[in-house]
Amino acid sequence: MTTTKKTPFIVGLGGTVRANSSTERALRIALEAAEEAGARTLLFSGAEIDLPTAQQVLKNIIETQEKKVTIEQIQKRVGEHFGLRAQDLKVRSNSKVIAFPRQVAMFLARDLLGMQLVEIGQAFGGRDHSTVIHSLGKVERDMESDRQFKERVELARRELAAR
Repeated sequence: MTTTKKTPFIVGLGGTVRANSSTERALRIALEAAEEAGARTLLFSGAEIDLPTAQQVLKNIIETQEKKVTIEQIQKRVGEHFGLRAQDLKVRSNSKVIAFPRQVAMFLARDLLGMQLVEIGQAFGGRDHSTVIHSLGKVERDMESDRQFKERVELARRELAAR
């Protein structure tokens, strides 16, 4: 069974303008095109909304992104939790004292920021994406087998997300 993905588009006085995704960038482009075309409504990802509502949604997205946690905050928070400095998580050491906190920080970076594997690796001293994959898997396995560890990771996640 195949499903077809709806392409978001705008209907305005000047015709139809298509956007590739329902991301903030696409919404921003869609709003600009709708305003230029003199449209009063926006059909975006299958939902019709008026332009003021679309503008408010975009404003809310931007405000949320401004409050978003950063990789530096994750590194700092995890480092503090394990008695390390953020820069310690970037060094080439494979010592468990450093490697384990780094793995937790990589997990949180992926979870909270949705970063690509290569980006995460670069943020942690230029590590390869396969190292990041290993780290994510290890933290996930440890969370499944150790309830206290899972609770500590969840607490760190909540604290970082609340910033």
